[in-house]
Amino acid sequence: MDNGTRVYNDIFRDLVLGVIFLIAIPPLLIWELSLAQSLLLPLMIVNAALAASSVYFLHKAFSQERNRLQLF
Repeated sequence: MDNGTRVYNDIFRDLVLGVIFLIAIPPLLIWELSLAQSLLLPLMIVNAALAASSVYFLHKAFSQERNRLQLF
C-alpha cells in the first residue's frame, strides 16, 4: 500500500468515526431525558465525550486532507 492510499484510508476512518459519534449523541440525549436524575450526570459525561471525540476525529480528517492538498 503506497503512502497516498494510507492517507486516504486514515482520512476515511476518521470521517466515519466522527460521523458515528455524531449519530450516537441524539439517541443518548433522548434516553437521558427519560431516566431518573441519578443517571443523568453519567450520561451527560458520555455525551460530552462523544461530542469531543466526534469533533476530534472530524478535525483530524479535515486537517489531514488539507495537508494532503498542500503537498501537491
